[in-house]
Amino acid sequence: MLHVVRTSMALALFLACSAAAFADEAAKDSVILKVKGDGVEKFEANQTQIGFSSTSIFYTLASQSVVVVIHIDNTNKKFPAGGKVYQFAKGVTGDDLGKWINNQHSDGLYPEVPEPVAVHQLPADSIKTLSSKQIGQAKGGFRGESYDKYTVEFEAGETELTKKLKLGAFKDSATVYYFTTARVK
Repeated sequence: MLHVVRTSMALALFLACSAAAFADEAAKDSVILKVKGDGVEKFEANQTQIGFSSTSIFYTLASQSVVVVIHIDNTNKKFPAGGKVYQFAKGVTGDDLGKWINNQHSDGLYPEVPEPVAVHQLPADSIKTLSSKQIGQAKGGFRGESYDKYTVEFEAGETELTKKLKLGAFKDSATVYYFTTARVK
């Protein structure tokens, strides 16, 4: 009887250690995207030829072939935010990702850019606007329309994108131009 108990305890201990080792291996294989990490490039786009637009913040994680895009609406003073994570094939260069980013907010100057192999929409509640502060005014577009210039602080919560890929939590700020000329809301 004592031998059976010892064998059962040894088996339970072995299974517990195996499960812990398996969890450690799974954790090693998973990647957490850190937009505030070393080597991450940030670019804000908020102006077009016809005036200021909603703000898009592009975080390029070239070593992981990923671009994280946060979008902040400039038509609502609550500045709601959303985002997507774009995964590209391994080996796509930072220069190629830069060309892709340019085509997302510009005139599409680059005809041959990489296409994402996966796109992950961030859940609506994963990005929150924390605060906004008006810091000035600006004129934009060919009609010289008036915009209020704001600094908007936001945070993104840690989000599981796939079983092996997560977006790490982060806080940041961006410049957003709220259209004031003839604004009706």
